Amino acid sequence: MCGIIGVVSKKKSENVMPIVYECLCNLEYRGYDSFGFATVNPHLHVLKNVGAVSKFINQDNFPLKGSLGFAHTRWATHGGVTKANAHPHTDCTNTIGVVHNGIISNHHELRKELIKKGHVFRSETDTEIVAHLIEEELKTTSDFELAAVSAVRKLVGSFALVIGSSNFPDVLLAFRKESPLIIGIGKDKFFAASDVISFLKYTKKMIPLDDYEYAILSRDGYMIKDWRTMNPVNKRPKTVNWDFEMAKKGDYDSFMEKEIFEQPLAFRESFYIDKPTLKKVVQTLLSAKRIYVTASGTSYHAGLVFQYLLKELANISVIPVISSEFQNLAIVDEETAVVFISQSGETADTLTALRYVKRKGGKTIGIVNVVGSSIARECEATLYINAGPEIAVCATKSYLNQLSVLYQISFELAKHRGILGINEIEALEDQLKQLPELIKLTLGSINRKVSEIAKDIQYLSKSFYIGRGIGVPTAKEGSLKLREITYDFSMSFDGAGELKHGSISLVDSDMFVVAIVQNDETYDDMIGNIQECKSRNGKVITITSNPTSELIEKSDYVIEVPEANPLLSPVLYILPLQLLAVYVTKLRGLNPDRPRALAKSVTVK
Repeated sequence: MCGIIGVVSKKKSENVMPIVYECLCNLEYRGYDSFGFATVNPHLHVLKNVGAVSKFINQDNFPLKGSLGFAHTRWATHGGVTKANAHPHTDCTNTIGVVHNGIISNHHELRKELIKKGHVFRSETDTEIVAHLIEEELKTTSDFELAAVSAVRKLVGSFALVIGSSNFPDVLLAFRKESPLIIGIGKDKFFAASDVISFLKYTKKMIPLDDYEYAILSRDGYMIKDWRTMNPVNKRPKTVNWDFEMAKKGDYDSFMEKEIFEQPLAFRESFYIDKPTLKKVVQTLLSAKRIYVTASGTSYHAGLVFQYLLKELANISVIPVISSEFQNLAIVDEETAVVFISQSGETADTLTALRYVKRKGGKTIGIVNVVGSSIARECEATLYINAGPEIAVCATKSYLNQLSVLYQISFELAKHRGILGINEIEALEDQLKQLPELIKLTLGSINRKVSEIAKDIQYLSKSFYIGRGIGVPTAKEGSLKLREITYDFSMSFDGAGELKHGSISLVDSDMFVVAIVQNDETYDDMIGNIQECKSRNGKVITITSNPTSELIEKSDYVIEVPEANPLLSPVLYILPLQLLAVYVTKLRGLNPDRPRALAKSVTVK
């Protein structure tokens, strides 16, 4: 999401700010829309700007000096990309500085309370409230640690925080809940960072903080505590055996693999969407007589899931249209609402469709990842998916987070429409909240099997991906992933029933067929489609949560995923397809992170 770093030197005379700079540059992959630094010497000094840090400041002539410093590289989640919204954020007295990775979901309520008490805010961010909360707590105690803990206990959401104050110039505090935070133990320095890669040049000894833990870094040493009780936690340092290049990707050969396995954490971040904006989106869709969803590539497949969800949950018809054809197919007027989905928020075809809708007087809703992007700015209401940056060209975690936000919209619409009972909707909401753990479980349980299947099919250069019902978008997305990075011919359909209308003539022993078989009313028909492919010697890979003996008999391979409500199956069923694409690509000696002729953000028509 964002990158944070804090450094404390045991030597009060040492200037650590060039080291802070270097550590922050190592985290730039986590966010690059703005940056900021802070040090205490003897006052709190802050330097921040818009853009990538490496383009603005020279390490050898760093303008701030101090033996304690902290810094931030931003991937915006609250507030646009401006200097005012860049971290660190300070309190009214400019003595407390905070850098933050994550999302504070109750920041609206806390901000209102603080404003009533006379606090003045300078930014639109959720982070700034932390500095003001600590300022408020310090009115009743002179204990910096206690004030920070009391403030953090008021926060709801996910966060990694590094906090410093000119009134307590020899200490940094670092807190974690659901966002990564690593403590580095050097010979003469202590570090707190979002990733071990940040400080790896200076020490390989580290302690990963767990949820509800915080670290006190001072010139005399460090201590780990539980911020629910303020009791010490005994944790032994671990030694990292990575070199710098290895650390960028951790235990993975590619960023795409790393991002696939980051999906449990990323998916949890998607729950922290802005509730007032969600309410506005729901009201806009309820008042529309015609609803479209438009996007390109992976984002379009998320839109197809949205179409199925609203039909099933709310009896609302949504018309999906590829962005490049939107003007040719859509009828737009003042009673039309259009949902625009884009990871980057800069997709040229989708942006063109957005501007067409605005000219026609239609209502516009954005689902994007990048705060301050063109689509985010130009839509009347925008919900952010909070996936953080993706280094690999292929979308993985951003796709799942798009689905999560679309589920949340769908559930709210269902409550208003009354087609389902409130108990049914709440049960679905509960299952959605359980998906991060199920994603993690699925990835762990299928990884080896998918790798073995990839070895068997790596020489087959053509494939069909088939599904029915809500499995259709999953088949399309799985096929796209394979095409993007293996460069093989792969085709999906608007429904597996289309196979027999011509395309089945292509099935032979040189083809593998991936069948998406969710446990719903489409199950028996999918078995029929599998049999059609097997009778023509196609090699069938079945993805299912219900591996009956008949399905096992008719398939060459069966990958079992955990049982969940079929409406939630797109989240779990896509996981083996992402892995299959990566592993076939690696076996071919290709780079899954940088497929030829593709870019992360398509900004041309």
